[in-house]
Amino acid sequence: MDLPSIIAHGVGGRSDLPLPLLGVSIGAGLAVALSFAIMGIIWMKPRLDRLSEGVLIPAGVDSALKIVGLVARLAVFVLYLAVIGAAFTGVDNPAENLATTTVFIMLWVVMQAASAVFGDIWSAVNPLDTIVAGIERLTGRRTSPNDDDGANITHWPAVIGLFGFLWLELAYHSGDSPETVGRAILAYSVVLVAGGLMNGRAWLRHAGGFSAWFNTLGYLGIFFRDNEGSLRIRPPFVGLSQMVIRPGTTALVLLVLGSTTFDGLGGTTFWQQLVRNQIEWGSTFASTGGLLWMLFVVTVVYLLVTRRIDTADRYSPSLVPIALGYIVAHYFSLVMFFGQGFFFGLSDPFDQGWDLLNNTSSTIDFTVVSTDLISWVQISAIVIGHILGVAASHDLVLEDEVTGSPDGLNPGATAFRAELPLAMVMMFYTSIGLYILMNS
Repeated sequence: MDLPSIIAHGVGGRSDLPLPLLGVSIGAGLAVALSFAIMGIIWMKPRLDRLSEGVLIPAGVDSALKIVGLVARLAVFVLYLAVIGAAFTGVDNPAENLATTTVFIMLWVVMQAASAVFGDIWSAVNPLDTIVAGIERLTGRRTSPNDDDGANITHWPAVIGLFGFLWLELAYHSGDSPETVGRAILAYSVVLVAGGLMNGRAWLRHAGGFSAWFNTLGYLGIFFRDNEGSLRIRPPFVGLSQMVIRPGTTALVLLVLGSTTFDGLGGTTFWQQLVRNQIEWGSTFASTGGLLWMLFVVTVVYLLVTRRIDTADRYSPSLVPIALGYIVAHYFSLVMFFGQGFFFGLSDPFDQGWDLLNNTSSTIDFTVVSTDLISWVQISAIVIGHILGVAASHDLVLEDEVTGSPDGLNPGATAFRAELPLAMVMMFYTSIGLYILMNS
């Protein structure tokens, strides 16, 4: 295989888009501005909270889905064990090793998309939760992943854990080494399993970096369980109005947003020239500095606009679709191309000469999608993500400010003025994000 590293997020010619880069960036920013103006005119009272109640799923369907969930949980646990084994015994090529392709593509990217579409499905299949639940059963202690779900659990441990993963992916010079990935999995697992045994399965659900972020994305999804544990279905996106804000939630969202922005910057000519003489640890230090700087910039800009930490927390749900849009834009080509390597690794996970899926003689097909399609998907993801972010912030402002508005006949005007600074930042993010993406 010609490209041994799966951390090649710039695969696919974004600069091949048959439109001027500057024009596309400005046009996308104007599209977000237009959506903001239209919402201010026609969206005059909160709507998402009512829509988020959803419709109850029939009990028979719910029971069937629980059985599917149990099968999926077992399959994911077996995959988890295979991934650990493959990290230390599998092929050394990261593009074909089951550990690297599972962690960097199937877990980090595909599971994000699945969570945003279907809801928090990771909590139903998390292998670390399976381990904790099994140990609890053996010791006679039983806790639920939903115990104390609304209090006494913060997202700060998740922020630390997810930063470690993102540093490994974006900054460490050997981050895609299968053995490095295996060691990271074991360390992550030991810490979280120990914490889950001490604090209960609900802690595991919100303190794990992946678990916390997938749970946050799950508010965009169509399936959820109500306070009675019944499965319900709702329109996509509207669940953001029910998003639980914990200490550290805003930092978690900004971490994903800032790191993905740095990922795009890392593929630009500017950054490549800046670090062109850096190798191994020199490259790691430079990339770590760049990652921290980007996180600082994204965080400061957001906090300056929202002005107070309580306000920043209040409107952090509006950043979730933006972060998802950046994820889709930056990783779409990676999934379409190097996602094929996951099935190569699954066919012979331990490098024993197996051919379980009859594909070991295959190679990555770089013609599966065109560069034009990649470009349009990336542009659409960023623009739609920002428009949904504007919509979420607009609805949140309406909830806070419409009641008793002094504007009389136009109660939405108060909300329009209140969210204008945040909308301006989103327009700026749209234009800059696209310009960085399409020059990488």
